[in-house]
Amino acid sequence: MDWQPISTAPRDGTLFLAWAPAAEGLPAMFSLCAWHPDAGFCIDELREASHWMPLPDPPT
Repeated sequence: MDWQPISTAPRDGTLFLAWAPAAEGLPAMFSLCAWHPDAGFCIDELREASHWMPLPDPPT
């Protein structure tokens, strides 16, 4: 699956990969993320996620 707009990410506590663009002199990054009612899709204090994708299947 390709990166999707964060507006389409699950809001049920499911973990997914999130992407945040560079901000405040910090590099762009991706991280594990899940919806939080108080913080939304926040990566850290300075960045909001802009895109998401499901986690890949684990190795077999």
